[in-house]
Amino acid sequence: MSRRVRSFNAFETKLDGALAASVNIISVENVGFVGDDTYLVIDPEDEHLREYVKVGNVNTGSNTFENCKRGQAGSAGGSTHPHKSGADVRAVAVHQWLDEIFDDIEQIERWEKDHLDTSDPHPAYMFNDDATRLFVRFNPPGKAPQEISN
Repeated sequence: MSRRVRSFNAFETKLDGALAASVNIISVENVGFVGDDTYLVIDPEDEHLREYVKVGNVNTGSNTFENCKRGQAGSAGGSTHPHKSGADVRAVAVHQWLDEIFDDIEQIERWEKDHLDTSDPHPAYMFNDDATRLFVRFNPPGKAPQEISN
């Protein structure tokens, strides 16, 4: 289910200019191979300034991360912070994986709430059938699986 994960936690660069707390465009020395919807951490070694950011778009022409959602969970003080030019910026694959796993869990929980047979005391197990793009619910032994469109 974690189809969006990009495992490149070795990426590191530096801010190319100071970054105000209210700005959602982050200028760096090099965007490298970072893709959209990647998590970054700015000032990872400073517990008072550490800030997690979700990248909206990558602009390779200007070496900027744009439409960023700053102050993500885990940020110092739970908010955005100003950062000095030259501050370290790293990709954070684990933060991204966890966020996507919890998104997937929430999607499954919503599906179960909407579709789970109330007479079945056990949660449904599902998998995404890429051929039909349907979720298939496995019923107890002796019953055929039900196909339910997403």
